[in-house]
Amino acid sequence: MTQYVLDTSALLTYIENEEGAAEVEALLEKALDAEAVLYISMVSCIEVFYITWQEQGKDVAAERIKLIDCERCSSQNLARKSWRDCAR
Repeated sequence: MTQYVLDTSALLTYIENEEGAAEVEALLEKALDAEAVLYISMVSCIEVFYITWQEQGKDVAAERIKLIDCERCSSQNLARKSWRDCAR
């Protein structure tokens, strides 16, 4: 099975619906269909939190980290329905 690491840029691209979001979404769909395994480093979780806090405030940052589920991201498949529900 193909494995991918989503970095901070990929995460923010998807969350903010920027150019390239469709490619990230395709990877998320593959993970949901058990066709790929996705990983995120804890550093990327921290960066998403920090950048979001600076740009949109603590509440939005906390919600994004909850959706990413950073406690599991280093060692678990990210095929979670919550990604589809992530606000753009």
